[in-house]
Amino acid sequence: FPQRSDLIAAVFRREIDGCADAASVLSAGHEPFDALAAWMQRYAAFIAAKRGLAKALHSGDPAFDSLPGYFDQRLRPALRTLLDAAIAASEIR
Repeated sequence: FPQRSDLIAAVFRREIDGCADAASVLSAGHEPFDALAAWMQRYAAFIAAKRGLAKALHSGDPAFDSLPGYFDQRLRPALRTLLDAAIAASEIR
């Protein structure tokens, strides 16, 4: 990685991908509500673990400019899928 910020961005993207991809894995192996609950726990752990990167991510470095959009692009559909499945199963409203 040419810059430290490029490494941080790559790690952050990989973690976002892991969290997003976990939605389909959890959906395949659990009832909808349980999959949603497990994913929310994983998401909360992801956010808590990345708190230490907040200063770097908000430093103004251009390497981080695309991360908020990437975060939303990957995680919003994952959550929506889990919510829709739990709603369809009448496990949440």
